[in-house]
Amino acid sequence: MNCKVETFNTNDIRSIPKKRSIYILGTSIQRGIFLSLVDIMLDNAEKEQLSKSVIEKCWGRMLVQKGNLEVVYQDFRAAQFENPNDPPYLECHNNKMVKNLESSYSKNATKVWEEIWQQDEANWPNVIYVNTKIPNFEQQLLPFVKMIPLTWEGTLFFDDYTFSGLGFRGGGLAGLTEYEKYLTGINKLVTSLGDQRVRWIDGVGVSKEMRMYSEYGEDRVALSQHFHRGCTENDMNDPSNTMVVCSNVTEIMGQLLLGHALGPKDEFKQQVEEANSYENDISPNYLRWCHHCPKSFFPFRIVPYPTLECVEGPLEAKKGVVDIPGKEGKCPDSCLARTASRSFPSQSDTVYVRQCPVE
Repeated sequence: MNCKVETFNTNDIRSIPKKRSIYILGTSIQRGIFLSLVDIMLDNAEKEQLSKSVIEKCWGRMLVQKGNLEVVYQDFRAAQFENPNDPPYLECHNNKMVKNLESSYSKNATKVWEEIWQQDEANWPNVIYVNTKIPNFEQQLLPFVKMIPLTWEGTLFFDDYTFSGLGFRGGGLAGLTEYEKYLTGINKLVTSLGDQRVRWIDGVGVSKEMRMYSEYGEDRVALSQHFHRGCTENDMNDPSNTMVVCSNVTEIMGQLLLGHALGPKDEFKQQVEEANSYENDISPNYLRWCHHCPKSFFPFRIVPYPTLECVEGPLEAKKGVVDIPGKEGKCPDSCLARTASRSFPSQSDTVYVRQCPVE
């Protein structure tokens, strides 16, 4: 394939002549892309406290704006979307209740999607990146694609559960046929959408060769893990450019999104040269970061139209911030008595899933 990913640095971000925005809707894996973008956007002093800030881990919504670039993360777990035709149910992962009657994930996800397009057209994102799950796509996310205004000129990326530090289980020559079927499937899916603005990230292609560069590396290559990790890596050629979020995978994905938001590098540089600084009312050094975070991971929730708490200036050590009160619920004994419908590995153990009808 004749393709390339152009890269942008902190100085490029400062020079963006007009507003650009990137929205990332996903899980903690996609949060790594958001964090890599924040790492690129901010200078050393501004991001010194990143690992101790609420930005480092939030199961709600976060926003970081540097100059004319705004990056938004929304926790958005498509694998947890309910079938709208199914009766209401509780869901337990081991002894924890992760869904109750108040956490209608699909309904609130739809409201979040509507929220994007209810903004003034000038504030629509240039790039949207959404995590999905292929078997559920037609029923749960295809309606979202159909809601996109015809006048939107941005790019919508989808990825799926194969974009994971867990890696592709059909790796090597033995998995080649399965991989080819996967590529054929996503190509057909994207073609069927008939919308040139929609792209699909080859999760298998990105993940399968990168497993040893994940959060815990080769020691946990077959286990659930992120691609990103906190670090302190100094650039020997530029001491002012320290990396605090390490990940080949999430950084290259962040650069891909930047490329679509800003355009080809040569054209971007030309726009910067031709821009009139007097027409830009936002300082290139302006920094704002906002959050709306739940106290705990469970129960799953999406909050549309949140009231964000915002701070201007460098990131601060604010771990433990609670914007959405609540506590983890215990799975009812009647549900625990049921046979698990499926299981999956987590970073700490095996999770057994039970879905129980509401009586």
